[in-house]
Amino acid sequence: MKLVTTITTATAMALALGATAAQAQALRDAAAEFDPVSQPADWAYMQRTGAGCVTPGSLLSAGYNPAPGLSGYVTGPIPVVARNTSAGQVTFSTIKIDAGKLLMHPGTRGECAVVRFKAPSAGSYLVSITMKAVDFVQPNVVRAYVFGSGAPGTAVGEVSV
Repeated sequence: MKLVTTITTATAMALALGATAAQAQALRDAAAEFDPVSQPADWAYMQRTGAGCVTPGSLLSAGYNPAPGLSGYVTGPIPVVARNTSAGQVTFSTIKIDAGKLLMHPGTRGECAVVRFKAPSAGSYLVSITMKAVDFVQPNVVRAYVFGSGAPGTAVGEVSV
Protein backbone atom coordinates (compact mmCIF):
# COMPACT_ATOMS: atom_id res chain seq x y z
CA MET A 1 0.00 0.00 0.00
CA LYS A 2 1.10 3.56 -0.57
CA LEU A 3 0.03 6.63 1.34
CA VAL A 4 0.10 9.94 -0.48
CA THR A 5 -0.72 13.01 1.56
CA THR A 6 -1.75 16.18 -0.22
CA ILE A 7 -1.83 19.37 1.80
CA THR A 8 -3.83 21.96 -0.08
CA THR A 9 -2.49 25.01 1.74
CA ALA A 10 1.04 25.91 2.83
CA THR A 11 0.64 23.99 6.04
CA ALA A 12 1.84 20.84 7.73
CA MET A 13 0.57 17.74 9.43
CA ALA A 14 1.70 15.04 11.81
CA LEU A 15 1.16 11.50 10.72
CA ALA A 16 0.87 8.11 12.32
CA LEU A 17 0.87 5.38 9.71
CA GLY A 18 0.84 1.68 10.37
CA ALA A 19 0.37 -1.41 8.26
CA THR A 20 -0.61 -4.79 9.63
CA ALA A 21 -0.29 -8.02 7.67
CA ALA A 22 -3.73 -9.56 8.06
CA GLN A 23 -2.43 -13.12 8.00
CA ALA A 24 0.36 -12.64 10.58
CA GLN A 25 -0.81 -9.53 12.45
CA ALA A 26 2.72 -8.09 12.28
CA LEU A 27 2.43 -4.38 13.04
CA ARG A 28 4.59 -1.99 11.04
CA ASP A 29 4.90 1.60 12.23
CA ALA A 30 6.18 4.37 9.93
CA ALA A 31 7.29 6.63 12.81
CA ALA A 32 8.98 3.87 14.83
CA GLU A 33 10.83 2.56 11.77
CA PHE A 34 11.81 6.01 10.49
CA ASP A 35 15.53 6.35 9.73
CA PRO A 36 16.77 9.93 9.12
CA VAL A 37 19.91 8.71 7.30
CA SER A 38 18.88 5.77 5.13
CA GLN A 39 15.38 4.95 3.92
CA PRO A 40 14.20 1.60 5.40
CA ALA A 41 13.56 -1.25 2.96
CA ASP A 42 9.76 -1.19 3.31
CA TRP A 43 9.28 2.58 3.63
CA ALA A 44 10.07 5.44 1.25
CA TYR A 45 9.93 9.21 1.77
CA MET A 46 9.00 10.87 -1.49
CA GLN A 47 7.28 13.66 -3.35
CA ARG A 48 4.62 13.45 -6.04
CA THR A 49 3.12 16.08 -8.32
CA GLY A 50 0.02 16.62 -10.41
CA ALA A 51 -3.62 17.08 -9.45
CA GLY A 52 -4.30 14.55 -6.69
CA CYS A 53 -0.60 13.69 -6.64
CA VAL A 54 -0.99 10.92 -9.20
CA THR A 55 2.43 11.13 -10.88
CA PRO A 56 5.11 8.57 -9.98
CA GLY A 57 7.12 9.76 -7.02
CA SER A 58 10.75 10.70 -6.63
CA LEU A 59 12.74 10.10 -3.45
CA LEU A 60 13.51 12.98 -1.09
CA SER A 61 17.12 13.50 0.03
CA ALA A 62 18.30 12.72 3.58
CA GLY A 63 19.98 15.30 5.78
CA TYR A 64 17.16 17.69 6.70
CA ASN A 65 17.73 19.02 10.25
CA PRO A 66 15.98 22.40 10.61
CA ALA A 67 15.65 22.34 14.40
CA PRO A 68 17.09 20.33 17.30
CA GLY A 69 15.25 17.00 17.48
CA LEU A 70 13.79 17.24 13.96
CA SER A 71 15.43 15.28 11.14
CA GLY A 72 14.39 13.79 7.85
CA TYR A 73 14.15 14.16 4.10
CA VAL A 74 13.57 17.17 1.84
CA THR A 75 13.72 18.56 -1.70
CA GLY A 76 14.70 22.23 -1.52
CA PRO A 77 13.21 23.73 1.62
CA ILE A 78 10.00 21.70 1.06
CA PRO A 79 8.33 19.21 0.51
CA VAL A 80 9.55 17.42 3.61
CA VAL A 81 9.05 14.21 5.57
CA ALA A 82 10.72 14.35 9.00
CA ARG A 83 10.42 12.89 12.49
CA ASN A 84 10.65 14.49 15.91
CA THR A 85 13.32 12.32 17.55
CA SER A 86 13.37 14.31 20.79
CA ALA A 87 11.55 13.49 24.04
CA GLY A 88 9.39 16.64 23.84
CA GLN A 89 7.44 18.79 21.42
CA VAL A 90 9.49 20.66 18.81
CA THR A 91 8.40 24.08 17.55
CA PHE A 92 9.76 25.05 14.15
CA SER A 93 8.52 28.09 12.22
CA THR A 94 4.72 27.93 12.72
CA ILE A 95 4.68 24.16 13.36
CA LYS A 96 4.45 22.25 16.64
CA ILE A 97 5.30 18.55 16.28
CA ASP A 98 4.89 16.10 19.16
CA ALA A 99 7.66 13.70 20.22
CA GLY A 100 8.00 10.62 18.02
CA LYS A 101 5.64 11.88 15.30
CA LEU A 102 6.24 12.18 11.57
CA LEU A 103 5.92 15.59 9.95
CA MET A 104 4.82 16.01 6.35
CA HIS A 105 4.78 19.36 4.55
CA PRO A 106 3.95 20.00 0.87
CA GLY A 107 6.04 21.98 -1.60
CA THR A 108 5.21 25.50 -2.69
CA ARG A 109 4.32 24.42 -6.24
CA GLY A 110 1.78 21.73 -5.38
CA GLU A 111 4.23 18.92 -4.63
CA CYS A 112 2.89 16.34 -2.18
CA ALA A 113 4.90 14.89 0.68
CA VAL A 114 4.70 11.09 0.56
CA VAL A 115 5.28 8.22 2.97
CA ARG A 116 5.11 4.97 1.04
CA PHE A 117 4.86 1.48 2.52
CA LYS A 118 5.92 -1.36 0.25
CA ALA A 119 4.53 -4.67 1.46
CA PRO A 120 7.38 -7.16 1.93
CA SER A 121 5.25 -10.03 0.60
CA ALA A 122 1.94 -10.70 -1.11
CA GLY A 123 -1.12 -10.76 1.13
CA SER A 124 -3.77 -8.59 2.70
CA TYR A 125 -2.76 -5.57 4.77
CA LEU A 126 -4.73 -3.28 7.03
CA VAL A 127 -3.50 0.32 6.82
CA SER A 128 -4.19 2.64 9.74
CA ILE A 129 -3.62 6.40 9.50
CA THR A 130 -3.94 9.11 12.13
CA MET A 131 -3.47 12.72 10.98
CA LYS A 132 -3.22 15.94 12.95
CA ALA A 133 -2.78 19.45 11.55
CA VAL A 134 0.27 20.95 13.27
CA ASP A 135 0.59 24.43 11.75
CA PHE A 136 -0.78 26.79 14.40
CA VAL A 137 -0.89 29.89 12.14
CA GLN A 138 -1.89 28.81 8.62
CA PRO A 139 -5.29 27.41 7.68
CA ASN A 140 -5.08 23.65 8.00
CA VAL A 141 -6.77 21.83 5.15
CA VAL A 142 -5.17 18.41 4.90
CA ARG A 143 -6.07 15.60 2.51
CA ALA A 144 -4.61 12.09 2.56
CA TYR A 145 -4.96 9.40 -0.07
CA VAL A 146 -4.28 5.68 0.20
CA PHE A 147 -3.32 4.05 -3.07
CA GLY A 148 -3.25 0.31 -3.63
CA SER A 149 -0.84 -1.51 -5.88
CA GLY A 150 -3.19 -1.18 -8.87
CA ALA A 151 -3.30 1.58 -11.46
CA PRO A 152 -1.44 4.77 -10.50
CA GLY A 153 -3.79 7.49 -9.40
CA THR A 154 -6.56 5.16 -8.26
CA ALA A 155 -7.20 5.96 -4.61
CA VAL A 156 -8.67 3.21 -2.46
CA GLY A 157 -9.30 5.62 0.41
CA GLU A 158 -9.34 9.35 1.07
CA VAL A 159 -9.80 11.55 4.14
CA SER A 160 -9.72 15.29 4.87
CA VAL A 161 -8.91 17.13 8.11
